[in-house]
Amino acid sequence: MSTGSIVVVGGTGAVGRELVGLLAGGPDEVVVVGRNGDRAAAVAAAAVAAAAAACSRARVSARRADVTVAADRRAALAGATIVVTCVERANVEVARAALDEGAHVVDVSASADVLAAIASLDDLARWHGRSAVLSVGLAPGLTNLLARACVERLPDAARVDIAVLVGLGERHGAD
Repeated sequence: MSTGSIVVVGGTGAVGRELVGLLAGGPDEVVVVGRNGDRAAAVAAAAVAAAAAACSRARVSARRADVTVAADRRAALAGATIVVTCVERANVEVARAALDEGAHVVDVSASADVLAAIASLDDLARWHGRSAVLSVGLAPGLTNLLARACVERLPDAARVDIAVLVGLGERHGAD
């Protein structure tokens, strides 16, 4: 059963492309949003092709938008049920606009100041009856869940140290 439209802001980046690919065979329309419209269209086409190869029907489209520009941001989020931000660019403004649009928010950010600013939108989310799920990336995100699982199994643990090795040759943008 479809829940509507999932808009992936930063859908052309390393994390966004993976997410779009994972969501493409599901019941929801997936919208790839990026500053480069040609790249967004290419990511959408690749996701549709991969879903077709797996015998799934995918509804994936692309929107060119610079989310630092209010008009672009509004157009990019139009009709969204869920907005996922996979880039640290105007995240607070994107979250506020998504909540005003009536969408739930998922943010992959790792910067404490960005996360705190989005968390400050809690009253707005509650007002609209929506949720904002923060810090769902690798670190923080999965590392937090792993640390909690370890502490639950090792109740005498006094401290948890987390180290993450990233950058094994994959290409990432400046963000």
